[in-house]
Amino acid sequence: MPEDIHLRWLGTAGLEFSVGGTSLAVDPFFTRPGLLEVLIGRPRSDSELAASFLTCCDYILITHPHYDHLMDVPAVVSETGAQVYGSSNSCELLALMGVPERKINVINPGDYLKLGDIRVEVLPADHRPLFGMRLATGPLSKDIRLPLRATDYSMDQCFSFNLRIGDRSIFICSGLSGEEVSSADVLLVAPYGEESSFESLLKQMNPKLVIPNHWDNFLRPLSKPLRMLTDPSNWKWPPLRRVDLDAFERIVRRHAPHAELLIPQVFEQYDIEALLQT
Repeated sequence: MPEDIHLRWLGTAGLEFSVGGTSLAVDPFFTRPGLLEVLIGRPRSDSELAASFLTCCDYILITHPHYDHLMDVPAVVSETGAQVYGSSNSCELLALMGVPERKINVINPGDYLKLGDIRVEVLPADHRPLFGMRLATGPLSKDIRLPLRATDYSMDQCFSFNLRIGDRSIFICSGLSGEEVSSADVLLVAPYGEESSFESLLKQMNPKLVIPNHWDNFLRPLSKPLRMLTDPSNWKWPPLRRVDLDAFERIVRRHAPHAELLIPQVFEQYDIEALLQT
C-alpha cells in the first residue's frame, strides 16, 4: 500500500508533511513583519503565533537562512522539540537565537537524511536574484546581535530537498535547477522566473503534480486575506508586477501537459496520494 502523505502549505515557503508517525516542516514562517519594520527595524518573532500554527513537529528543514525562512524556527522548536537541519549560517543564527545545540544539525549538498518515515536528499540550489540583486548573501556580520535585523539573516548556501516517501518522490525546488534529480512525482516551486527555466525543469522532472509556493505577500499578516507577492524575479518595466498564477499555469500546461496543478490554500490539508491517483 502507498504511504499516506498529507501536506499543508503554511504560507510563504512553509510546508508541513505528515507521514505515518512523522511530522516534517520546511521553512515555517508565520510572524510576517511589515515592510517598514523589515527595512529599518529589528523584527521579532511572534513566538505565540508561530507555536499556535505548528503544534506538532519532529523535524525542520531550512532551505536557506533569509528571515522569511528562519525567523520563526526557534519558536517552533521551543513548542515542539523538533530537530532542525540547515546550512552553517542557519545553524549559527539558530544558536544565537537560543535554540539548544542538541537540536541543531548542519547539512551540506550531497547529504542523505533519514527523518522518521521520510528520506531526504540535500541538493544545491541557486537562489534566484531579487529584483536583479543578490540580497543578504555572504558571511554573517561580525557585530551581529539580538534582536536581528532582516539583513542579518545572510545566506551562505541554498538547498533544494528531494523527499522520498515509500516509492514517491517530492522535489522541493528552491531555485530553477534540479539537475541532480531525474524525475519527481510532485514538484513544489515558486511560480516566477523565466519560462525557459521552467521548461527545462518541467521536462526533466516530468511531475504528476505541480504545486506553487512562496507566491503570497509575506509582508501581510496571516490574519488578513492572502495577496500576491510582488514578482521578485522582475526587474524590468513595469517594476512592481505581481506574481501571476494564471501565467504559471499556462507554462505548466505547455511543458508538462499531463501534470495536475494544485494552487494550495493556506493551512488546508491535502492527501498527496489521492491527488496523484486523480
